[in-house]
Amino acid sequence: MIAQGHILHVTTPDAWRRDAETPFYDAESLASEGFIHNCRPDQLRGVLGRHFAGHRALVLLVINPAQLTSAVREEESHGETFPHVYGPIDRAAVVSVLPIEVDSTGSFTLPESIEQATHHP
Repeated sequence: MIAQGHILHVTTPDAWRRDAETPFYDAESLASEGFIHNCRPDQLRGVLGRHFAGHRALVLLVINPAQLTSAVREEESHGETFPHVYGPIDRAAVVSVLPIEVDSTGSFTLPESIEQATHHP
């Protein structure tokens, strides 16, 4: 279940498993942009459509920002604010890793807990 205040990060299963024995996860955007992109449940479909079309295997990291040692800043993008993590994500702050399924038409099927969070704030 997604608790209020949790943030989400979309990645590939391979990226999540890379360096799995370390206490931190970092995305390529940390090196290239200085932060790791995240969103809230109600922003997930837009993020998937804008940035992940064509992907067949994705996972969703559900993150408790209170457990992060890196700073989280709300910053504007696409006309709304998104949580950006300015440093690596502590694996201990990841409360769930959920698969994002892709059907035969290329549409994303979100985990039920995400669908519930977007319809019941």
